[in-house]
Amino acid sequence: MQDEATTAYYHIAYSDHDIMNPISDERFMLLARQCGLSESSRVIDIGGGNGHAALLLCREWGCRVEHIDVSPQWTAEARRRFSDAGLEALVQLRCADASDIVLDDRDVDLVICLGTTPIYGDFRAALGVLHRALRPGGHLIIGEPTQDRSVPLRYKEYLARMQWHICSSRDILGAVAAHDCEMLWLLRSTKDEWDRYMSMQWHAITRHAAEHPHDAEAQEFLEWMRDEQDVYLRYQRHWIDWNVMLLRTW
Repeated sequence: MQDEATTAYYHIAYSDHDIMNPISDERFMLLARQCGLSESSRVIDIGGGNGHAALLLCREWGCRVEHIDVSPQWTAEARRRFSDAGLEALVQLRCADASDIVLDDRDVDLVICLGTTPIYGDFRAALGVLHRALRPGGHLIIGEPTQDRSVPLRYKEYLARMQWHICSSRDILGAVAAHDCEMLWLLRSTKDEWDRYMSMQWHAITRHAAEHPHDAEAQEFLEWMRDEQDVYLRYQRHWIDWNVMLLRTW
């Protein structure tokens, strides 16, 4: 579980984002259009954050969405976005830890899990939970980093210190096969998408520090951001890939 300072940092860092991942609305919707959604479709968004991805689906197809996120702030932001769009009747907002919710209905048409598999431990464990919610032939849009090349020792030490375990592509394919799913699409984020995603966070943290020059925490976050910037530019941008996959259950 993140401590309060970490939670506060990322609330600020993601404040300018729509989809809170390094993927554009257009590429997310490219995957969603393969799912055969309609007004009768049921969707669950795990760790849905500000609700933007779910809102895109409601606008396009009028489907009903269950949005689950542990953050009261992001849940409130999702409520605001749906209300502003006049679509609050289509969403059920649950401010809760998704790992505490039993998902075994087997009648869900689409589950979204963008970058939130650590809720369940790792990618394989997340598939073990999420596929039980889906009807036969249901879909899962899931985002996950991969590391397919040996990384520099310093970055390996950083990943270990952060307790960030990154799968290989072979690990991903093995987990998909083990849970009776098939991969239909894989979109790998471009360098431009990665850079935009990270730069939006740097800008938000820098702006917050400038607006609160006498706030010690805001200045500490600025230093933290500079460390994150260094790690990204020296290592992450070159050795880690971000993947958003469309899976279908048997």
